Amino acid sequence: MFKRRHNEAIKEGERAIDLNPNGAEAYACLVLVLIYSDETELALKLIKRALRLNPIPPPHYYFWLGAAYRIEEQYEKAIQHLKKALIDNPDLLTPYLHLTASYSSLNRTEEAHKAAEEVLRIQPDFSLEFWANTLPSKNQEKLDKYIDVLRKAGLPE
Repeated sequence: MFKRRHNEAIKEGERAIDLNPNGAEAYACLVLVLIYSDETELALKLIKRALRLNPIPPPHYYFWLGAAYRIEEQYEKAIQHLKKALIDNPDLLTPYLHLTASYSSLNRTEEAHKAAEEVLRIQPDFSLEFWANTLPSKNQEKLDKYIDVLRKAGLPE
């Protein structure tokens, strides 16, 4: 996926599920690939299945669920799940980025700024340029929109 070979990454994730159809982590890992491959509807379906298979999930399940909801512009649901990802993990960067973007998209400026402050607390040298170049997003338009709402919330270039 990070080589931006999305179709190959999806096939590998599907193979992992074929090999272990009751393995929640196989579903969850495919979800991450699907999110970056602009397949968020399927990602939502599969992360919900992973949550059924593992009812006491690690925090990244909630993060990926929240990220998928944010991409689908279901910001309130995104916020709900991103907060769950942070309950016992207050130093995770990416949930705060998606929280910042979700609040910013809802024009909830104060909350967006607070989430952005957490991003900078965790990674003081954070930059939008570096972040945008790091993400293996297939859909450039959605990536640009994400970076724009992070910029609107005050994160540095």
